[in-house]
Amino acid sequence: EYILHVPEGYDGAVSHPLVIVYHGFGGCASDWADEVGGYYGVNALADEEGFLVAYPQAAYRPAKESTYWEPGNGTGDHIYDNDVYFTEQLIAHVASDHNVSSEEVYAAGYSNGGMMAYSVGCTRGDMVAAIGVMSGAMLDDAGSCDSSNPVPVIIFHGVGDYVLPYNGNEWYASVADVVDLWLDHNGIPASSQVTTQINGGNVVHDAYSGGNDGTCLSFYTVEEEYGAPGDHVWFSEPMDGDSPGRVLWDFFNSGCAAVSSTENQSAEVVGVHPVPFGDRISIR
Repeated sequence: EYILHVPEGYDGAVSHPLVIVYHGFGGCASDWADEVGGYYGVNALADEEGFLVAYPQAAYRPAKESTYWEPGNGTGDHIYDNDVYFTEQLIAHVASDHNVSSEEVYAAGYSNGGMMAYSVGCTRGDMVAAIGVMSGAMLDDAGSCDSSNPVPVIIFHGVGDYVLPYNGNEWYASVADVVDLWLDHNGIPASSQVTTQINGGNVVHDAYSGGNDGTCLSFYTVEEEYGAPGDHVWFSEPMDGDSPGRVLWDFFNSGCAAVSSTENQSAEVVGVHPVPFGDRISIR
């Protein structure tokens, strides 16, 4: 099952991006849609930017007596046994009723849902244009990834994460190791790293670029949020003036190109804003 948010002003004659947002362990799609879509403003952002949002429901699994995602793509074409296959069917189902841009399908997730987003990008990168992970961990190993499909990645992780530790533990790799895996998977040179501090140093942004098929990786280390070490959460405090949800969407929407789009114009006056500018500038 899944809950679909259709943006205000949806026009079936025009193709629209689709963002899939996976809930965490034990989660409920309706609660997740209310929390991320409503409280954290992703649905309002979708209305503003014109993209569809799917909030899928993980299956109940007796092994852990809860609802959760099972990363990996080795259990065949069955929507209960294989959540990657379920994702493929979800995309097809949404596209059967709505005009979805097949080149603009994105997967994002929190915690166990982040594990799922990693898995989709790793094993079926042909299905998505980029993935995003909030406070997640990667369970797939490099050997299970399909290297023929590099995928841009954006990661948010707090240094105070008590569930999926930033530095890893006996069960989960450190975030640094996951970053290295994706740099290698996408063929992104580590030497391309550009580090900036935002929010007065409370957030550190590492940007990597120049990978296969123009892929990049964007990594936000949350040192502090709302006066406490970055926790195991879907982050919400603005980052350099933008909500993390907006930062996530801008990464999806802009891709890895330094220039996101161009068009010919003629005008007597040219306007440039903001001045001074940080990571984006508008010329009109």
